[in-house]
Amino acid sequence: MKENLPAAFRLTGTKDMACALLRVMKTTFFEPLSQITPPELTPEEQEAGEEPLNLTRKNIRRCEAYWQLHQFLISETETGNISRQEAVSMIPPVVLDVQPHHKVSVSCV
Repeated sequence: MKENLPAAFRLTGTKDMACALLRVMKTTFFEPLSQITPPELTPEEQEAGEEPLNLTRKNIRRCEAYWQLHQFLISETETGNISRQEAVSMIPPVVLDVQPHHKVSVSCV
């Protein structure tokens, strides 16, 4: 409860569009950024072996090296190409094996 959650997002749109966006993200951001260890990581994060691309929203915002990635995520969120979502919220569809012909309803108690 006291730790910041890692930043997570879901690619939206068609499968082809999502795959194209993922390729751009990998070549433009993920591969180059995986080669650096930003000095802005706290000693605890560095000691814990925090991966540069396994960052919290706070890490992304405070690290100059991730500024372009942060701006890209904002832009793509605004255009609807990605939606920010906690990773824990992405688990139910995978576990439930929801298929296109299934109808899913949510009940609030």
